[in-house]
Amino acid sequence: MQNALATLKPRLALGRRGATTVAMFALVGLIACSPSVPAGASASPATVTPADASAGLYPGPYECWHFSTAAMMENFTILDGSHYTDAAGNAGTYQFNAGTGDVSFAGGALDGQQASYSQAATPPTADNPPTVNLKVSGDHCQRRL
Repeated sequence: MQNALATLKPRLALGRRGATTVAMFALVGLIACSPSVPAGASASPATVTPADASAGLYPGPYECWHFSTAAMMENFTILDGSHYTDAAGNAGTYQFNAGTGDVSFAGGALDGQQASYSQAATPPTADNPPTVNLKVSGDHCQRRL
């Protein structure tokens, strides 16, 4: 155990240059995790009305969290009633069961993930944003409004 701690100590002691490097990599990570919109898709989310709310998840970017820590690699953007892009811009699909709120993702970073979806208000509000809860990890993702 002490050998492991001794190995970590030099890595934990960051000088000015090390802190700058860490900040730069964090910034690059944020840019790399920003979702991109595939060709032919609209960059602005569509408005979901009560008549078509069962067609899919509320479109737009979702931010994911593991408790109070950002889980940026899980961030995704809902494009329409069956398509999404992950944080790296990879395309995927999803199936949504409006009766149960269950969501199944295929392709992209969320491939194979099962989730539950909730939308307390139609249209959603900033106080009650749409939420996707990933069932295995327990991480939650919200569509900020």
